[in-house]
Amino acid sequence: MSKRSRDASSGLPQVLLRLWLTLMPTPLCAASLNFALPPLAPAAALSGWDAALRDHAAELRQFRTCDASASCTSSMRAVQTLLTRARALDAERRVRLVNHFVNRRRYRVDGPYHKALDGGGSVQLRSAWRSLLGFLDQGGDCEDYATAKYFLLRELALPAEAMRVAVLHDRMAHGHHAVLAVTLPNGAVWYLDTDDNVYKGSYPGYRFRYALNEAYIWDYSEPGNRRVSP
Repeated sequence: MSKRSRDASSGLPQVLLRLWLTLMPTPLCAASLNFALPPLAPAAALSGWDAALRDHAAELRQFRTCDASASCTSSMRAVQTLLTRARALDAERRVRLVNHFVNRRRYRVDGPYHKALDGGGSVQLRSAWRSLLGFLDQGGDCEDYATAKYFLLRELALPAEAMRVAVLHDRMAHGHHAVLAVTLPNGAVWYLDTDDNVYKGSYPGYRFRYALNEAYIWDYSEPGNRRVSP
């Protein structure tokens, strides 16, 4: 489940272009995300991610006003049921429930798509970050799974600063992957993957490259920016 390069044809900011250019093979080991690292740039620096955040904000307004009528889609009702059930659980069980709920959705590798331009016409982009409802309705690939988990846990009052959608390099597969890193109230860090596993403390076999949430982007491509355990 490798993550493919994205936004390469949509004006990727220099700060993120630098991250992609440093994706060099590294020895396999268990890596953990350094949550104390200062941010590289605001989240809006990645236009595709910023667009997904704005789409999600618009969907939330619709979601919070829908009821059992036709205005409430099946995906919205599924989310309402999930959130109601999750609010009765402790933090760890909430995270596990959200992880399992999202991982039941259809895996779909993003292909090229056309984005309309404000001045008319369109441009072909390689891939897109999906909003929560966009993912639930259409499926998505690994970064969309991580993003959906992020959005759902935000609705369950987990703070943005406790989570990061992390993009990693898989040396064996020569590609990229994405997971959600979550800091629990007790300080433990969990990594939520598409295989329905919860990896605690470290994530084996990958190197973190960058991470983001609704506020910032972090650069983990430099060895000094990540914590590694043998």
